Amino acid sequence: MIVDLAIYDDLNENFASMPGSRHKNGGPLIFLNYSCIDKKNNKIHKVLQYFISITTDITSKYGFWVIIDMRKMDSHFLKYIVSEINTLKKNVHKIYIIKSNSFWSIKSLISSSFKTDIERLITPFRLQ
Repeated sequence: MIVDLAIYDDLNENFASMPGSRHKNGGPLIFLNYSCIDKKNNKIHKVLQYFISITTDITSKYGFWVIIDMRKMDSHFLKYIVSEINTLKKNVHKIYIIKSNSFWSIKSLISSSFKTDIERLITPFRLQ
């Protein structure tokens, strides 16, 4: 595996992964683990840009799905993550946020600032 050395340390922090999985339309899945994200550092944008740059044009034409695991976490950082995703040059067709049933309405928080579909999942099994 060839990895850009400038991003190697950020990838080792395990807050983001693109394991090669595809959504039902054939586009890549990107997973963000909220509990591993350093909220004081702007690494999300850099890692997402890297994932998009290594994806082939054939694959990325189907659009990306981003799955954010926010179980056991508060929601203060969600708006920042969504705004970072919103700045990506390639299409993100859908964002799934895995969070408990007590999670407030995501649409009221961020839907006006985002250009794609955002859905809350209580369990990751609905991704199938």
